[in-house]
Amino acid sequence: MIRRVSIAAAFIAVCLRPAGAAAQPPTAFGPSMTFVGAGVGVTSSGAEGRVEVTAFPERRLVAPRVEAGLGIAPRIGIGVAWVGFGEVNGDHNIARLPVEDRQREQAWIGEVRLRALSAPHAAFDVVAGGGILRQQREGALPTCPSCSAGPEPSRTSPAFTAGFDLPARLAPHVSVAAAGRIYWMRRGQLDVDTWPRDNSVEFAAFLTLRLTR
Repeated sequence: MIRRVSIAAAFIAVCLRPAGAAAQPPTAFGPSMTFVGAGVGVTSSGAEGRVEVTAFPERRLVAPRVEAGLGIAPRIGIGVAWVGFGEVNGDHNIARLPVEDRQREQAWIGEVRLRALSAPHAAFDVVAGGGILRQQREGALPTCPSCSAGPEPSRTSPAFTAGFDLPARLAPHVSVAAAGRIYWMRRGQLDVDTWPRDNSVEFAAFLTLRLTR
């Protein structure tokens, strides 16, 4: 955990180092591709791939997003993003016993950006990337509290994304970005007997505030 925090801090430090350390990108290329930002979005729940439900799941669609980017050429950037996907609650049966099922997911995604269109204060970026999906599941047996399934160890699987960013400069070193993403969640390889999983495709829209170099 400490190592991950250290890597993230180092990446942010590189992104926001003093302007004298690197040339500023030309204004004609739009908002800087070097930034740190945070925001919130809405996603599809993916409930069918996350829990095997016999009742309607509780779908929490709000997803926080934290991101950082580094411009490596006038129209090319790289970055990383963390997304906390909504929690899904459901219930199903195991050996005819009702089981309450709660599932949470978060993703760490590396992204590559290509600036397809630009103006002095706005731009359109095409984005693609991949990373890891962390899954945490808890189960409970309402009819037998003493034999509750309890939390399952976190599991990791691949995740991939593609989409776009629409950054717009609000002020020097401040911009806002609307983003759309499609996520391909590869849960299928984690199938076990008691906790069903399946691959799914998630759709998401985000709005983030960025501090730029």
